[in-house]
Amino acid sequence: MQLNIVEQPNANRAAYAGFEARIPECRKRIYALAYRILGNRSDAEDVVQEALVRAWSAWSECSSIRSYNGWINRVTTNLCLDRLRRRRSRREVSLDTSLSAEPDDEGCRIDVADSSNDPEKVVLAKEIDDRLKLGVRALPADYRECLLLFAGDLGYVEIAARLHCPVGTVRSRLHRARTQISTALGQF
Repeated sequence: MQLNIVEQPNANRAAYAGFEARIPECRKRIYALAYRILGNRSDAEDVVQEALVRAWSAWSECSSIRSYNGWINRVTTNLCLDRLRRRRSRREVSLDTSLSAEPDDEGCRIDVADSSNDPEKVVLAKEIDDRLKLGVRALPADYRECLLLFAGDLGYVEIAARLHCPVGTVRSRLHRARTQISTALGQF
């Protein structure tokens, strides 16, 4: 994590530089602590981020604390315990795994609504798709060609080489094409 100390007043730059010097070692240590408590990589990373933000915002007071490492460990531990409390209060279930081995176990059964066939969404998606197709057809040929090549996963340089024009021209054509299409969709 690289913090920008340029924005700090001149008097505080040295103090905040001391904070930056501690981050690499501190990050590893508090990540290990958070991972041991939570047992989950993404939760541990979130806690480390929040602990470092709190340490950064309280650095001017903390620099005088005798045991900075102990303080940051306590902050991390408290954040982990808060996360565990929240985790217990709401149950998270993965939709990818089988919920129960017993077919008649009603306690773990969860029904998830299927919104893929929602008539309103289907009609709206078709109208937007039709409007988009009309917008692309209405583009001038050079704009349309650039847009279709870009949609085909070609980069600016490859498109410029194919169309025998400068990269700046490709960028301006793509920008103008996007503007015209968004105007066409905005009138929807």
